[in-house]
Order: sequence, then C-alpha cells, then structure tokens
Amino acid sequence: MSGPCDPAELRSLFLFEKLDDDQLARLCRDGHIENLDVGKVFAEGEPATCFYVLIDGEIALRKLSGGEEIETTRSSHRGSYAGAWSAYLGDNVDQNYKTSMYVTKPA
Repeated sequence: MSGPCDPAELRSLFLFEKLDDDQLARLCRDGHIENLDVGKVFAEGEPATCFYVLIDGEIALRKLSGGEEIETTRSSHRGSYAGAWSAYLGDNVDQNYKTSMYVTKPA
C-alpha cells in the first residue's frame, strides 16, 4: 500500500531538512510513501532499485557471513535509511543491495 508524499513531512527528517521546496517537490513527484508489513523488503545481491527512508516502525539490516545472515543494524529512528543509496554514483559502483532489509515492526 502506498500513499501521497508530503514535502513538510520529508523536511521533518534530518536527511531532507536542508532541501529547498523544489527539491522536496521533486522527491515527492518521483517517490511515494509506502506502508510495509513485517518481513523481508529486499535481499543482499539483488538489483538496487529503491531507496527507503523510515518514517515510522522498525527495520533491521542483515549481511551474509559464512552463508548466514547476521544482523548488523536495527533501528526505529525516524530518517534511518537503506537501499539504493549509492545510485548517485551511477555505473562507477555495483548497483546491487549490499545488505538485506527486514521490517521488524510495521513501517
């Protein structure tokens, strides 16, 4: 389920607090708010297509080590982010997810 993006809500997050109105409008035009249930959102090694910013809920990031997923981060902090964060580097870097992301409380 997804919904409309609110520039004022984005501005309340540390990641976007310095953006001007045009930049926030572009984020809202190109993105959306998505409600996620508990479970895996993306897996390490899959093509990185989305950048996620937490508004509410809790996420956990896990990294493969010796064939097992090891939790490296768990956060309920507003503004925590994961996903395709290196997309701005273009073809200079591998564009696959570096970790797996799980929603541990509806987000």
